[in-house]
Amino acid sequence: LCKPAVILEQQVVDNTAGCALCEYIIGELDVYLNQKGNRDSIEHALEAVCDMMSSSTSKRKCQEFVDTYINMILDTFTDGMTPKELCQLIYICQNVDAQTQEIGFQSQNQCKICDGIFTEIYEDVLDKEEEIKEALRNVCYAVL
Repeated sequence: LCKPAVILEQQVVDNTAGCALCEYIIGELDVYLNQKGNRDSIEHALEAVCDMMSSSTSKRKCQEFVDTYINMILDTFTDGMTPKELCQLIYICQNVDAQTQEIGFQSQNQCKICDGIFTEIYEDVLDKEEEIKEALRNVCYAVL
């Protein structure tokens, strides 16, 4: 489903879920910033997305993803790309045709696990504008 962007030992996200995680994180970032943010605000928003996740495992995987891909994301985010295009550009996701073909070969258990993880992540972040603003303020204070 997903293709690693860096050498295996540097790849920190699960290959099965990495593509969906990338598209989710970039999509949420796009919503928060409406593609009008500068480099610092993008980095802070990425940190806030991870902070909003309820389980420590989800937070850890999100932070590992951000730490690994932050520079590539920051370098390409302002070009007006969709989350899918950006994730393909940094080689986390394959092209749409390849994804569609490979999804059919995934085991039922992998699909259920992946679906469950991303349903939880989506529900955690959905409609939490004030909490996101507070998380952003906390991140800003911690950085200063």
